[in-house]
Amino acid sequence: MRLYDSCYGRVTQFPTGTVEDFEKGLPIEELRSKFMEGVYKGDPDRMVVWAGTGVGLMNTIQPAKVSDYCVLSRTIHLKANNFPARKL
Repeated sequence: MRLYDSCYGRVTQFPTGTVEDFEKGLPIEELRSKFMEGVYKGDPDRMVVWAGTGVGLMNTIQPAKVSDYCVLSRTIHLKANNFPARKL
């Protein structure tokens, strides 16, 4: 079983130390502990990255840089105007 098999949604998984430890069979408590320690230290090898689930929301073809800028601009605008988070 892979780490993403135990999560919801369609995902692509990028291998990290956390993923490798999971595949070696480390208990979930130890994985969580190492993950939280990595978060605290800012260790990218402990991060788990999923990508691909939002691709269905795209309706134009454009460079990732443009998409990122649009999301960032919209987020700044909403935050500046105190808009509440939208429920999906």
